[in-house]
Amino acid sequence: MKCVCHSAHLGASESCKRLPRSCEDLARNIFNFLKSSSKRQCEFSQFQTFLNLDPHKILHPSQTQWLSLTAVVDRVIEQWDALRLYFLDTVLVQRLLSTEHILAALNDPFMKLFYYFLQWALPKFTRFNQFFQTDSVVITDLHEKIVSLYKELLLCFLKRDYVMRTPLININPMNGQYQITDNELYLGTKELMHKDNPDILSNNNQRKDFFERCRQFLQTSSLEMKKRYNMADPVLTELFSFKPKNALSLEFRNTKASLVNLIKLVPCIININDPRI
Repeated sequence: MKCVCHSAHLGASESCKRLPRSCEDLARNIFNFLKSSSKRQCEFSQFQTFLNLDPHKILHPSQTQWLSLTAVVDRVIEQWDALRLYFLDTVLVQRLLSTEHILAALNDPFMKLFYYFLQWALPKFTRFNQFFQTDSVVITDLHEKIVSLYKELLLCFLKRDYVMRTPLININPMNGQYQITDNELYLGTKELMHKDNPDILSNNNQRKDFFERCRQFLQTSSLEMKKRYNMADPVLTELFSFKPKNALSLEFRNTKASLVNLIKLVPCIININDPRI
């Protein structure tokens, strides 16, 4: 089995490809415009002060570390109003084509909706990675964490009854029969709060495109997890037995009296004929 953190990174990277390239371009264009000029940064800070925002800098979106995009998205959303005012002023004064493109993106309600979606979706993968990037023994939690994340993603776009009643290994994230409607998709609380704004409802084609791309993001995430992890792996599904609280629990032993079945699966590690077992 490959590194689960690397697998999560690859899955997130592949999922992000389903969203408009303009989402990443906006963050990168803002960073590139501000980074090379202390004068521009000083001018931007004045708008931050005017709006009583923390004087945080815009972060650089890495081309190789997709999961670092979480912090970038958070920062852009935090500074959205200051950025919009700053680039409005810059467009009026300098009339640069690059700033016009940035301002147009900041004024696009669907762009902000995509950022709200990313702010909700990406932390699921970063939290998963952070849990396993530790010196502690956490392999006993591996199956539980993967199943939990997989189910959480599935329930955002598939019918609950299908997800809860079907063995995970048999679930097809692309099964059209069990897809929920666009309005039923769960894409985070901020998306719920803003998806019915007049400027969103007035453009039905873009609204459909937004829902379709977010659905594809969730579907791709689920497919990538299913491709990289066997939800019915006979060994990994049993590793929770080695968690200290389970190993020492008399109540747990009533349901899992012996490790013989697991030992049989790993003869190279433990000899089932060892009289000490």
